[in-house]
Amino acid sequence: MCELPWKLISVPADGRCALHVTAVACGYRDAVSGNNVCHKIECELIKYYKNTESQNMIKDLFKTGEFMKDTKIKEFGESHVSNPLYFKDFICEKSAWIENVVACECENTYQIGLTRRNTCTHSKVVAFVHKSTKHSQTTQSVLARNSVIFLNYARHWYALIPYEKSIGL
Repeated sequence: MCELPWKLISVPADGRCALHVTAVACGYRDAVSGNNVCHKIECELIKYYKNTESQNMIKDLFKTGEFMKDTKIKEFGESHVSNPLYFKDFICEKSAWIENVVACECENTYQIGLTRRNTCTHSKVVAFVHKSTKHSQTTQSVLARNSVIFLNYARHWYALIPYEKSIGL
């Protein structure tokens, strides 16, 4: 059976890339793909994390694009790059189709078989995630195409989404 490919969505490198890919995973888009799309979820995200330690970090990230500049939250360690996994519960609640959120480091485009059309074959994505995570449930959710995959390359986040879910993004 031939599966549709996965689409790589690139977002601005303005220090808010984790917020941009979170918005993309939730189905938000802008006139220019990924351009400042994070501001479409700003109010919802801050409201969702209201009265938590994360709230100040999120406000700071939206305002300055700098992660953990004025906020020190021990759970985040010494991170200098925000991670979209921090917003996993928000993403799963907001998106009707996402059941799992996966984050992987990517060293180069060959690992995922990226084409000039910014797509990757389904089999290559499944193999990459399986090799990266070594977790069978994660591999199964990717195989079922009900996951969003966040790729970190050179301290920047990208979203990898099943093609049929990326139409319009």
